[in-house]
Order: sequence, then C-alpha cells, then structure tokens
Amino acid sequence: MTDIFAENTWANHVQLGRWADIMLIAPLSCNTLAKMANGHCDNLLLSVYLSATCPVIVAPAMDEDMWHHPSTQRNLELLQKDGIRIIQPGHGELASGLFGDGRMEEPENIIAYLNHYFNKDKASLAGKKVLVTAGPTHEAIDPVRFIGNHSSGKMGIALAKECRDRGAEVILVLGPVALPKEYTGITVIKVTSSDEMYNACHDHFGKVDIALMAAAVADYKPEIVSEQK
Repeated sequence: MTDIFAENTWANHVQLGRWADIMLIAPLSCNTLAKMANGHCDNLLLSVYLSATCPVIVAPAMDEDMWHHPSTQRNLELLQKDGIRIIQPGHGELASGLFGDGRMEEPENIIAYLNHYFNKDKASLAGKKVLVTAGPTHEAIDPVRFIGNHSSGKMGIALAKECRDRGAEVILVLGPVALPKEYTGITVIKVTSSDEMYNACHDHFGKVDIALMAAAVADYKPEIVSEQK
C-alpha cells in the first residue's frame, strides 16, 4: 500500500493502525522523522502512524551529517517523549559512499529487538541486571606486541544473549574480539587490557543482580611497558 486513495478505493489506515501488534518503520528517513515529530499527515505511512494504537518502533537511516544535525536530534527527542522506541543506527557505509554514523541497524538485529520486545514479559530474568565478561585481554609489551590468548569470546557473548532473551538488562564487558552483528539490547563495553576490564566491571558490579565472569583474562602482564618497539 502506498496511497491513501487508489483507484477510488480508500485504504483504511485506521484499521491498519488498530490491527497491528506493533508498528515498525525501517528505515526511518530524516523527512519522515521530521513529519512524525510535528504531527504531519500527508501520506499513507503517516496516516497509519497517527492512527496506530499499538507501540511504534523506528530504525533511523540517513547520512552522518543529517543524523548529527541538531534539528534531527531534537525531533528524535520529541518522538521519545511521545513513547516511540528508537533502534539506534550503526556506524558503516552510507548511501553517500561515506562511512559514518547513520546506517540503519542490520535487519537481523531489528528482528532480535522485536523478539526481545515480545518475549520480555515472559522472561525469567525480567527486571534483573546482569554483568557478563567475555573474550581475552591483551597485555601490552610495547606498541606492537602483547601477551594474550586465543579466546573467541563466544561463550560469554552467548551468555549475554541468553540473559537478554530472558528479559535481563545486560552489560557485556568484551575483550578484543569481533562482535557479532546480532547484539541489540545489550550494552557493550569494549576493553583491551585486564586493567580496563577490571575497571569496567568495578564500575558496574555494585549495580547488578548477577555477574557471569566468562572472560579469559591474561595470567601475566609486563611490569614495564616500553614506549617503543
């Protein structure tokens, strides 16, 4: 459906807005964002949005300068005040060919967000805060070399996802490994050394209900780190 009227037939946007369990707008353009924030109703999408009685989720997508523009950020604040849930965009290649903030979150992460949304009330860890550590640490010898290990971080990441899927608010302190695409709903703190991991955990340990220490922290580190190779 693209038009409110097509071949003299009215598209029942009111029915659409009342029928859905959730309304997801992805991608959300800068133009549609501005119209939503100011209550415009000049196309079918906006007509359905303004008629919707279900929760609304948006996944913005636009070029970096547009995303960081004060008017865009102001419009996002207005949507949040209206109760709209926002899936934050990522950093990557944009339609302009540039790399930066504003790339729509990956579809698999959006699906994971929806799964988490619909299952959160059934989850056994709803209302709990969980701290998880994962991955190795790298202890610098000099600017080039370090002491480390081959930990992939997969076990800790899997634990973090499971806790998220059971309704918990999850903080993942992650050593220097690649983060999989599907991690929406998890607060990720990236660290490199054991000291950084310790400090990140120390900052949050007193605020969580559960801590799962799955990281492979280095057993040794140099007493002195050389400033040159």
